[in-house]
Amino acid sequence: MQLFDVLVLGKPAFTTASNNGNTLKSILEDLDIPKCAWDVRNDADALWALYHVGLAGVTNIQLSIESVHFSKVKMGDVQRAL
Repeated sequence: MQLFDVLVLGKPAFTTASNNGNTLKSILEDLDIPKCAWDVRNDADALWALYHVGLAGVTNIQLSIESVHFSKVKMGDVQRAL
């Protein structure tokens, strides 16, 4: 896990290449690199609006947890109805 202070670093946080040539922008936009975030909607909007960085390959953990909870609730309703 890495933490970047984008407010301090600004646009160079996304465009500065590492020794192997990767940038934070290229990693965030790579569909083949798995990433996880909690309620990423506003962050994705801000990254695009401010830095033209589009997220790909991101699992929204909040939605995953909500869908499991929703499934359990609905399955409980079905079992009670039977």
